[in-house]
Amino acid sequence: EDNDHDNILMDNVADLVGAFAKTCGVAIAQTHLPQFIDAMLKFSKASRPGSDRAMAVGMFGEIFQHVKAHAAPFIPALLPVVITGLQDNSAGVRRNAAFCCGVMALASPETVAPHYLTLLQHLHPLFQMDPTLHAAVIDNAAAAVARMMTASLASMPTAQVLPVFLGCLPLKDDMNENEAVYACLAGLIEMRHPDAMAPDNLPNILHAVAASLAIEEVDDELKGRLVTSLATCCKDAEAGPLVQTAMSLIPPESSAALLPHLQ
Repeated sequence: EDNDHDNILMDNVADLVGAFAKTCGVAIAQTHLPQFIDAMLKFSKASRPGSDRAMAVGMFGEIFQHVKAHAAPFIPALLPVVITGLQDNSAGVRRNAAFCCGVMALASPETVAPHYLTLLQHLHPLFQMDPTLHAAVIDNAAAAVARMMTASLASMPTAQVLPVFLGCLPLKDDMNENEAVYACLAGLIEMRHPDAMAPDNLPNILHAVAASLAIEEVDDELKGRLVTSLATCCKDAEAGPLVQTAMSLIPPESSAALLPHLQ
């Protein structure tokens, strides 16, 4: 390929492939996925411009999101690409690598979970980026962690991860990632995970849930799941007092948003 290829054309091709994967799902995995991956790997190399690398890594994530478990055979070869992408100088590449990281974990937990500590090591610097300049990168890092927890919670050092994850909620820029984030939170509340119910974390969870009630991209079903799980906790002899204490520690507007759903 010519290094001076038309970037607009390539972006359109990436969008088309993503739409194709969404429409065809499993069918694309059974017919064209190896060819797509081989073609896009060329654009993920360090010698390519940042826009090419971001496009390639983002396309891997888009495709894997739709083919799900059928992505498993390709993940071992692409994990190094994603890990490299998380360290890229381009914020766009790092953002898309974070997205791909979480999607791969959901697609094949048994393949990706053994690499969680390495992935978390390279995701952590994304949370430390300037939120006024890189809010979308931070949002995608948070969603990656959420998907990883959803895929294999037992493989996550939740005591260390949750404070960082909760500290960047609610999301600031990439609202499409709210579903992954709040589905993860709902699961943690439903199981009354010890680290989620910890005094340092529960107020932040309540604040995030309160914020979700005003977020358009969080659908009514997920909002209902969140508040129902909290209401159930309130009725529990052990969890109830923890929720009540945490409610007293969140901003008044957050408490006011939640109270009608917990009574």
